[in-house]
Amino acid sequence: MKGKLFISGICLLVLSACEDVIELDLPDAEPLLVVNGRITDGDSTGVTLTTSAPYFSNQATPRVSGAVIRLFENGLEIDQLAEDSAGYYRSDQTGVAGRTYHITVEIAQGNPAIAAGTWRSRPERLKPVALIDSVYSEYLEEDPPFQEEGLYPFFTFSDLADQRDHYRLRIWRNDTIRDAPTDLTTYEDDLWNGRSFDNVDFPAVQFENDPKPEGTTYRVEQSSISVAYFDYLNLMFSQTAQVGSTFDPPPAPLIGNIECLSQPDRIGLGYFNVSAISTAEVSLEL
Repeated sequence: MKGKLFISGICLLVLSACEDVIELDLPDAEPLLVVNGRITDGDSTGVTLTTSAPYFSNQATPRVSGAVIRLFENGLEIDQLAEDSAGYYRSDQTGVAGRTYHITVEIAQGNPAIAAGTWRSRPERLKPVALIDSVYSEYLEEDPPFQEEGLYPFFTFSDLADQRDHYRLRIWRNDTIRDAPTDLTTYEDDLWNGRSFDNVDFPAVQFENDPKPEGTTYRVEQSSISVAYFDYLNLMFSQTAQVGSTFDPPPAPLIGNIECLSQPDRIGLGYFNVSAISTAEVSLEL
């Protein structure tokens, strides 16, 4: 009996110890500049500047205002972006296929968000993109266990032959972009270079997994991306979408194409992407 009481006392001590709150005193690192933006052949150029934030801050990352952002084409400056709102900069310039583009970001002394410096994105060439030929809806019968009965959207396109292509697909449903980590979609043409997804050569691309009601609208954007950006997005996907299991990849730094010219040992985060785009829209109907 005494032995049982002794063991019970040990268990109570262990359980009470598990209730202790452990506070981690993590030092605040110097904030890093985060540059995210793109230039395309179809819309205006946009760049968002923020800084990194403490891991447990649970707050939006601070925006960086008052920067000077210059846009370069084939190594020559062609425009200076204007700050439309806090931390967001834009230009009406569009890209031209075959030309290279990069930006520089200059932060002056006394900026409240981050220490002064000059950053640059590594130049990238704007590659042409395979155009979306058509986008349409189709009513599909139930096909257990993966497909419910209902309306689904599709699009068709023909890959460009004789070049290695990398793509990013972005989808808007009812004017709202699908931007969850699992919605990040990239693909490359290693196994189907020059082929067509036209329901003859290959099946059309179905880009919604669940049926939606008639009248649901979609906007589809297919963009050409560089190999470096393709790798960057895939790493981002593995770090954000594949979480919560023992088979997840180990954490890795998301280093993009931003480098600090004024102090090469300072790290810059984010990516300035150069793309050609093709877009199409559809409203689901029977």
